[in-house]
Amino acid sequence: NLTSHYNGYYYGGISLDEGIDRIERAHVDDYSKILPMFKLADEKTAKANYPSFDKAIQKTSLVISRHSMLIKGVEYCRWIDENFMVLGKAHFYKRDYFAALETFEYVARQYKTKPSRFEAILWLMKTYNAMNSVMNTPSLIALIENDKEFPKKFQTDFETLQAEYFIKTENYKDAVKHLTKAITLTKKKKHRVRKVFILAQIYELEGNQKKASQLYAQASKMHPTYDMLFNAKIKRAMTVQTSNETDTKMVKKELNKMLKDDKNIEFRDQIYYALAEISLKEVDEKTAIYYLKKSALASAQNTHQRALSYLKLA
Repeated sequence: NLTSHYNGYYYGGISLDEGIDRIERAHVDDYSKILPMFKLADEKTAKANYPSFDKAIQKTSLVISRHSMLIKGVEYCRWIDENFMVLGKAHFYKRDYFAALETFEYVARQYKTKPSRFEAILWLMKTYNAMNSVMNTPSLIALIENDKEFPKKFQTDFETLQAEYFIKTENYKDAVKHLTKAITLTKKKKHRVRKVFILAQIYELEGNQKKASQLYAQASKMHPTYDMLFNAKIKRAMTVQTSNETDTKMVKKELNKMLKDDKNIEFRDQIYYALAEISLKEVDEKTAIYYLKKSALASAQNTHQRALSYLKLA
């Protein structure tokens, strides 16, 4: 038990966490789309972190092969299921999804009296969602919903994964319901602010500009990363209700303040575009045209924004 705990689960977990941390720091969000619920690696980033995940796989596999005491269907070494979970997660972050599925399915099937069973089912959901193989997710949701022994400590993850599933299937009504629950249950601020931002994006996509604007404002006050803070302010400006003159004046003031900040030099095209959107809502086409031209001229590297500006101008 001691060896299985530390040589496998603990030190394998450290290697796993190191790889995950590098993946999350390397992740770049595309704010023109609904953000992914989790910061996962593309093929290139995953390969760059193979050494950390391979180390986790090596340590846990060795412990499982040497110290598992599976006798007549009963495992007498209490850390083996935890080692299997680290093993499965390492395969998941390597994007070796079929190996991850095989591992999580084994844990869910073999350890029916341990909490790791439920964690494995949640990771099966996460893996299927990452693979965009969402046809398998509803049965897993039903499996958890019908089990009275489901631990409360996993409720946040369950709500989050359901929200992710409904976003992927474009069932935004149910996505809002589960994401709202997940936000109230999420303790870590960096995870909560991401969910608030995603919820705002869904409301914006569904045409509820008022609610979206409120949530973008909420996200900007939660001390997010600078890129999310910037985009929350821009998105709030583009969803602001011009019928509320106080809010509109405040947003315009904020945008003009952002134009003067040297940190935003490369983002001025987006700021001008947001100002143009407000002008269009105010039916001030002359000012909107002025800002759209400024936006197009300011787009040195961001060809996507330049195209948007010229399209709107046309």
